[in-house]
Amino acid sequence: MAAHDEFSPGAAPFGNFINYYSFNPPENRLKLLPADFYTILKENCTDRPLLGLDIGCNSGDLTAALLEQFSSHSHGDSHEDSTAALQTNKPHEESEDSTAALQSSRSPEDSTAALQTSQHTDFHMLGCDIDNILIQRAAENNRRTDRLTFQSLDYMSTEQRQETLGAYLQRFGRTKFDVTFCFSVTMWIHLQNGDSGLMDFLRSVSGWTRFLLLEPQPWKCYRSAGRRLRKLGREGFPLLGTLQIRSDVEQVIDRCLREECGMMRVETFGETQWGRKLVLYHSKEEELL
Repeated sequence: MAAHDEFSPGAAPFGNFINYYSFNPPENRLKLLPADFYTILKENCTDRPLLGLDIGCNSGDLTAALLEQFSSHSHGDSHEDSTAALQTNKPHEESEDSTAALQSSRSPEDSTAALQTSQHTDFHMLGCDIDNILIQRAAENNRRTDRLTFQSLDYMSTEQRQETLGAYLQRFGRTKFDVTFCFSVTMWIHLQNGDSGLMDFLRSVSGWTRFLLLEPQPWKCYRSAGRRLRKLGREGFPLLGTLQIRSDVEQVIDRCLREECGMMRVETFGETQWGRKLVLYHSKEEELL
């Protein structure tokens, strides 16, 4: 598990910044998610709780905010409200392999019916992070213990992953999460586990979920992370110089998910202030209505 070296805000070799949400507050991501995102997730989930997983949740601020925003959409929005929100927050690009399917299979009447029948879908979330201190802070600040759980987890440990995720899903009689969030996680997995580790992560996470919302870091972020550690007088990332996946890392991730992991790209919900895209994927094993 990672430890906070002298509690320096920049000493975060696993991305476990102790002050992360002070410089990247939850609203920076939340404002990019249109109401249609919640509608898509809730379809076919009217008879059971919706389960979410947040990998690399840090101190849990964004995890809790996602839970609250979902609850707000689940209990209050009309179809008109959702449509207006989607139009004002149009995704910058859409997938060539799924946009047509969405448009042809989900008529306005279908969307209205889905929203009306799923307005009170319960949403439960599990937030995980490799850092015990951050998880402790998240648990202490958790005001929704009935629906929000935080647990430390080294996701790249197969044993820990099976035990933690399996036990949580078993509580609901489920084998998969409905949606998994990976906000700015892929770079840290890549830096600590190499090219093969990144591919293993993508194959694993896609097998645990119906939907995957991914915010992959571009190569420029890798260089910045290395400079930040060196500036603090710390050793850089030993595997950085060995990586073969570099400037095309976002394309490689997308290709792996679509060609090797049985996922299809649904939509891209714009970009963050640092130029990172939020990309929604869906498992091809299930029909996308």
